[in-house]
Amino acid sequence: MAIHSLAEIIEDQMLIAAEPSTPLHSACMSMSVNKVGALAVVSKHGLVGIISASDIIGKAICGRLKLEQTTVGDVMTPNPQTAEASASPSEALDLMTRGGFHHLPVTRNGRVAGMISIQDIPALHQLMQDKQGGYMGVVGMQRH
Repeated sequence: MAIHSLAEIIEDQMLIAAEPSTPLHSACMSMSVNKVGALAVVSKHGLVGIISASDIIGKAICGRLKLEQTTVGDVMTPNPQTAEASASPSEALDLMTRGGFHHLPVTRNGRVAGMISIQDIPALHQLMQDKQGGYMGVVGMQRH
């Protein structure tokens, strides 16, 4: 079963988000509990940013900011690039690779609908290979 769009990747996903005013400590807890590496940052106007573990480490921890007194809005990446749910996984991978980032908000009709990680793409590719019986293993390797 080939995956043709990002919509198929995020269809069973619950969007994990924070508001710009959310205390950074709470956002970190949400990321940990939900086992995600990034959160969409939303306001009443829609998607306003993204906050990733890299943002937290680079801006808050290395900057010696107090997590309890810092908000998501203080360290988020504003106005992130997005991909429409109808985009293909290869288009998303190309966008993330060229942009040098690992998480990409997915939108549907102008509203954030999910988040994919660059890790979702190789895992997806391997899953397709396994389902299609395309995995061939390593040729020429012998066990001694």
